[in-house]
Amino acid sequence: MTMLIQIEERIENYMLVVVSDECARAEIEALVNTGCRMEARNMAFSQGEVLRLITEFEKPFVEVDLIISATNTHRDLTLSSSF
Repeated sequence: MTMLIQIEERIENYMLVVVSDECARAEIEALVNTGCRMEARNMAFSQGEVLRLITEFEKPFVEVDLIISATNTHRDLTLSSSF
């Protein structure tokens, strides 16, 4: 699962995180489905691999399964994903 996670609410920079462990993916999915956005974010940072920093200008060109911002969670329904 590939995710973009917003670092801070005021800053429009995101971290590109890849979670490859199936158990961690299922746990993150369950947290997102129950509305526990911040717990899902923390789980992704602890269980995933941070690849690089993505700026606001690069964000439209990055293919991800999930975007966790400071206020919302978004899934990319155009990509085949585990959801």
